[in-house]
Amino acid sequence: GQMLRFRKHGIASTAVFAVLQLLPLTLVFPARKFLAARRSVIHDRSEVVLNSDGVPEEWEDIAESQHDPNVWEEDGGVLGKGAFGIVARGINKKTGELVAIKRISPSHRLAVATAKNEVEAANSLGEHPNIVQMKAYFLAPPNGSHARDVVIVYRLALGGDLQTWINQQHGNSFSVDFNKPKLTDEALRIMRQLTAALQHIHSMNIQHRDLKPPNILLSAGCTALIADFGISLVNRSSARLQGHAALGDFYFIDVDSLVTKELPYTLDDDIYSLGEVFVRILYGRYATGVDLRRFVEECSSNSVPPVLQALKQMLEGRESRCSLEQVAQILDQLRFVPKPSEPRPMVMSMFLGIGSVATVSAVMDHLKKKKFRKQDMSVFSKKSKLQASFCVAQTQGTRPSLQDYYCHARIPWNVHAGARSWRLLGMFDGHGGRDCAKFAAQSLPHEVRRMLREVEDEAHEVDGVHLWRMAAAALQKALESLDRLYIKFREKKNNMDLCGTTASVALLSPDGLHAAVCNIGDSRTALVGDWKLLEHSGNAPRQVPGLILSHAHRVSDPSEMARIDAAGGFVEYGASGHRVNGVLGVSRAIGYCGIRDFADLVPSLSDSLIVERDGESRALVAVGSDGLFKTCDESEACTAFQSARACSLNGGRLCVSEPFRRGRL
Repeated sequence: GQMLRFRKHGIASTAVFAVLQLLPLTLVFPARKFLAARRSVIHDRSEVVLNSDGVPEEWEDIAESQHDPNVWEEDGGVLGKGAFGIVARGINKKTGELVAIKRISPSHRLAVATAKNEVEAANSLGEHPNIVQMKAYFLAPPNGSHARDVVIVYRLALGGDLQTWINQQHGNSFSVDFNKPKLTDEALRIMRQLTAALQHIHSMNIQHRDLKPPNILLSAGCTALIADFGISLVNRSSARLQGHAALGDFYFIDVDSLVTKELPYTLDDDIYSLGEVFVRILYGRYATGVDLRRFVEECSSNSVPPVLQALKQMLEGRESRCSLEQVAQILDQLRFVPKPSEPRPMVMSMFLGIGSVATVSAVMDHLKKKKFRKQDMSVFSKKSKLQASFCVAQTQGTRPSLQDYYCHARIPWNVHAGARSWRLLGMFDGHGGRDCAKFAAQSLPHEVRRMLREVEDEAHEVDGVHLWRMAAAALQKALESLDRLYIKFREKKNNMDLCGTTASVALLSPDGLHAAVCNIGDSRTALVGDWKLLEHSGNAPRQVPGLILSHAHRVSDPSEMARIDAAGGFVEYGASGHRVNGVLGVSRAIGYCGIRDFADLVPSLSDSLIVERDGESRALVAVGSDGLFKTCDESEACTAFQSARACSLNGGRLCVSEPFRRGRL
């Protein structure tokens, strides 16, 4: 019996040893087959045939594009580099809109197929709020070499990619606890957006084939955008079918079906990849679908949350995998499950001269660097008056269980006279995400520059107040142009994250003696329209180096917040009342220029002048220590301004006349 046991162990050990010897062979054969396919592709790279214009025959349709190349211009900022080209930041020279410009050179057949796929996929998909939008495509002008690049212009996503978001949410911990998925409001919103986007892609008979977090972009308002259709199958065919060399990321494909069984691609393979993306969203970068399936199978069915059941069904074998409609239904039901919610970041952006944009956090970081502190002429110098202070004050609202949230910022600017051109200073408050602030902050300077260029000849012949009023008119046109751009995005319903933007801006003359101030509201806060310039008639500031811009908001209307929420805004409600983390239902922009009239009238806000949008006439709303009042017409607004100015200069208390008291709110 003992010998038999040894023989049994001997047979088992021999079998194990034989399997271990054969295992490398089983791994080598598919690898050799894959390498052979790769070699064929590499060999094909040298077979790109260009016509007399330097264009491959596969790009003949792209060569017939009607898009104007002169509209788009790169501004020098490189967003990323890949195997086939670079992606740079650019602008639309007509509208000032920021975009991403991708260049692909026909250096090999793989690059030619990538460009063709991206253009075909974008044309087939059209516009969708969760798919990166192609603005234009065309062939670049010859640059000395015979070959001509393909230029593809995309909507710019300022929030980075989903991989960065996952790292920020989960950190770099290697431990994964599948009992605790991090299902937040934002995570669920991203998952629902990706599901809707993939449904649209599949409805157009397109397979993405490379879904993974780095290929999913985020607007700064955290709107998910599926990108990178370079290896997609468009209309069930593709230039990349040869050898199936481009399988996508190994960790996000169904290895059993596509590699082991060598089955052809189907739409279900995108569902598997999306399930792997969802696993990373809920558990972090080190979680995998294989581990999740094993965890769910070991648990009892009653103890598994619905979201994990849905993920397991997405990661099943091809024959038993669930559909996108089932996934969308489960995610829709999860909206009503209590989830943790974190306030969305509030971003303030400001100008440091035309075309230069910096966030306040970046300014504060620069203040810590010695090389900036030593430069006396730098705005980061200790001798500079540049200061940025923020406070978020909470006061009890007039309605039960309603909180009014005030956010406030003041920036005194150290402006040096003798500039060569007009300078634009501004503050942009984006409560719908970073896109709100940065989009306006980066678009408006280009728009103002374009407007000023139109009156450049006239500006050389005048000076003083006339020059200031000319610049004010240019600023007003620029703001109106930007406002129309907001409306355009709203109508297209592909840029919902632009909601919640208001701004206070000032345009400074080259001589440093005159300035124009204006306020702007976006199309989602009931502020659409022609804003009236705050013109201090006869009181143009003489001490521009003491210029102060101030910006604040007030939120108080729950019905308006509910309306915006229903329209797709980001308004969240807390258990202790209304907590606004996103779009502001009622917003007013505050700005003043160079005069201390309104600096200390209201201690809680340190602001007292509000220019309110009025469809018929200009109105001025002032906040004083004795309450809130509103003027009825333009003459009263001017009188109120003079009273406030006199009050500040004399150090006395603001006196409100009887006509203003009749208009008290």
